[in-house]
Amino acid sequence: MNVLKHCKKAAAILIAAVLLAGSFPVAALAHGSVPGTQAKAMKIKASYQLPGKNKLTLDKLSIQKQAQQVTFHTTKKGLKNDIELRAADDQGTKIRFSMAKFENGKGIFENSYLVENGEPTRNWIAKDAKTLTVTVYISGLSETGAENGWKQVGEAVTLDLKKLKEQKLPKKK
Repeated sequence: MNVLKHCKKAAAILIAAVLLAGSFPVAALAHGSVPGTQAKAMKIKASYQLPGKNKLTLDKLSIQKQAQQVTFHTTKKGLKNDIELRAADDQGTKIRFSMAKFENGKGIFENSYLVENGEPTRNWIAKDAKTLTVTVYISGLSETGAENGWKQVGEAVTLDLKKLKEQKLPKKK
């Protein structure tokens, strides 16, 4: 059997298993939000200087039952490094947001897996959390190899989650 064909088959089986498990709707996996559902959102407007005279601005935090995401934009249309957000709420929950989409200077960070006790874990912002502290990290900047080359960019920003406002997402046409 061709190795590439075997890898593609294994990947397809894994994706099918996740979808069939029913943990997340297909729309949430594909787009990060589920149209027609309730969400809470708030503006962030925190900016960070990136290498190459580029600037990252965190625009909005959105929280739904099936997805948690941060939208952002950059001053340039491209990025030379991967970026992620590491966050912790006031209840001690650690959350990681990985870049899920980026095109023409606009993108989305989605709640993703982090490793706890050697196991991949997806943590959600606690329902009763009052604050969320978010720190931006960029890859490939560390010469020492610390944290696989991830380095903090700028200062952490603490969000007051009491500012989250209800919004209904539009249904897809």
